[in-house]
Amino acid sequence: MVFDRLVQDDNQKFVQIIVCILADWLRNQMEYSPSCETICSQLLEWSRSMLRQGRYEDIEYFLMTLSQIESGNVEASDTLIKTIRRVQKQFGTDDVIDELLGVSLDEDDPSSVTARNLLSHMGIGITQYLVDKLLLCESKEQRFQLIGMITARGRSISGLLVKRLEDTAPWYFIRNIIMMMSMIDDDSLLPHIRTFLSYDDIRVQRETIHYIHRRGNQQKVQYMIEALFLVDDELKIKLIMQLSNIGGEEIGEALQDLLATRKNFSKMFGEEMMAKACIGLEDSMNPKVIDLLTEIIKERKTIFGIDDKVVTAARSSLNKIEPRIRRELKQVESDSQKTETLLEDEISYGSGYDLEALEERVGRLLAEEQYDIVEEMLYDQALLALADKNFKTVDYLRERILQVNPGALSKAIELAGMSGHKEEKEIVFESDDKIWDELKSILSKEQFDEFFSLLEHRQYQNDEIIVQQGNYDPCLYFIQSGFVNLTYRVDEYERFLKRLRPGDVIGAQSLFDASVWSVSLIAQKNVGIYSLLYDRLVQLVSRYPEVDTTLQNYCGDKDQVTELLQMSGEERRQAPRFKLQAMIHNTLLDRFGMVGKREFKAEVVGISTGGLRFLTRISKRDNRQSLLGRMIISEIETGESTNLTTKGTIIGVKEQKGMDKYHTIHVRFEKFLSQSQVTAIVSHNKPQ
Repeated sequence: MVFDRLVQDDNQKFVQIIVCILADWLRNQMEYSPSCETICSQLLEWSRSMLRQGRYEDIEYFLMTLSQIESGNVEASDTLIKTIRRVQKQFGTDDVIDELLGVSLDEDDPSSVTARNLLSHMGIGITQYLVDKLLLCESKEQRFQLIGMITARGRSISGLLVKRLEDTAPWYFIRNIIMMMSMIDDDSLLPHIRTFLSYDDIRVQRETIHYIHRRGNQQKVQYMIEALFLVDDELKIKLIMQLSNIGGEEIGEALQDLLATRKNFSKMFGEEMMAKACIGLEDSMNPKVIDLLTEIIKERKTIFGIDDKVVTAARSSLNKIEPRIRRELKQVESDSQKTETLLEDEISYGSGYDLEALEERVGRLLAEEQYDIVEEMLYDQALLALADKNFKTVDYLRERILQVNPGALSKAIELAGMSGHKEEKEIVFESDDKIWDELKSILSKEQFDEFFSLLEHRQYQNDEIIVQQGNYDPCLYFIQSGFVNLTYRVDEYERFLKRLRPGDVIGAQSLFDASVWSVSLIAQKNVGIYSLLYDRLVQLVSRYPEVDTTLQNYCGDKDQVTELLQMSGEERRQAPRFKLQAMIHNTLLDRFGMVGKREFKAEVVGISTGGLRFLTRISKRDNRQSLLGRMIISEIETGESTNLTTKGTIIGVKEQKGMDKYHTIHVRFEKFLSQSQVTAIVSHNKPQ
């Protein structure tokens, strides 16, 4: 009775102290006792009295203590927990919950935060009540407040949400249940929502995908691929981009399977799906992708023309995939030939050793890092094979010496010369004097040995494509033997430019400046080629920075593609170019053509109906190659009331010597400008 009087009087501080003391007593009772029942009953009565007076803060600690005991955060016996749950249920009557909920949802009420805290401490029973309220709630703002209060209980509500998901309910209720599932830390809920990927309302599908993307963890890719074949086409567009950014063989196969069903794509979203899926395959190493993209280009080009969005996307990916796969297949072919030589040709030497036994010894010595001993042993065995006039064995051992020590080029050349085996010598080493002697004169021995060790050697047959016009292939080619036709395509016609011979070098623009190939290389008869890939160049320059300029000067003098195109009257730009000085605003798009965060200003130095050139500073070397093939939106002043906005693809990045990392960026427009538009731009931005 005394405490009842205190509660009614203005003694809030004292009341808070008494309630906290009794609540702490409960918190420390690990085992149930009759006193617990008495204390709980008294605190329940006092809490109801204070609630009627609107004194929410005075009962918050008591309800929080009950919640911590009931949830297991405070150790207690099962009997005590049952008592606590009964007290929570007695306190949380419908009228009490309605009152607290009304205050919680009123942001202008100063007690709204405390009311929400009280609701969160009222046990699992309150969650069911809040979920029912959510079903009937029409206010978007209040729905999110309810969702926040429900999910605040964490994993303890998982079972309830799963059960409610099985009920027959409107789409918006199901969406909200799935949304709440994604907000609690319980990945075991994923199997319960998979069926909603094919739900008949796209908003439920979208929320299901969001859950998978947010909480899928190890199974995320598996479920996203599953969604790719179940959800509406509108949602597939974003899924394709998300999966493509994850990458991997499994995702590549899924995109191929999706494109195989392209005839069933919707008219509204089909084109966008195809374009995004084609771009998503640009990192593929599956040769079947080349056939698929080629087929798509042929289909779309016939109906929609060369400027079709899907054709452009497929061709862009094809130009990136082809060089990689072509090179990979050549590597497999080369390895296969060497394996066949090892396994099928049981070659005997004068000393009685066979190749298989020799390789076993080589393997043991290499494991012990005895490289010098292996090199001398292979050389001695090659001399023995020479004595037997076994030229095939000499050729094999000569290649093996270079594998063990790429710097042992002099020994390899010496063996070729001593063998007198003219055919083998011409195929492998015919042009060494023309290429390597000159390079040796401008590089140190250490630099040349490192350079040569990074080269790849390939053999090409008659009419085999080495590089296709339009390919993204940052690679330098040294013609070692045979002949290579240099051609370019105009419309449907292939035109001859020049025949490359042993000693010729080509690819400087693609490697050093970052540029798509403006010509094709086609092998004539048997061709031997050494190639330097971009990543190998970076590796070389990281050790010897000065080699970069040396190689550029050496290769630039030999690579005559630009001059040949000019002489033939055919250049990358097929329209007159005009010089100008103007600032433009650029927005760099991601690989899917979506607007990103990269915006910058630059100085335009040239324009035509087909494209433009602008100057910008690029600090990192790798950024040159990463820009190649990217789409860009440019805004140009024309002197009119509105500026001209263009969209195009970056096809070249050329460093400007002596301009402190400034580069000229070459852009090809997606849609060509009219001559009158170009004239207006040039007139408004004449060079000073």
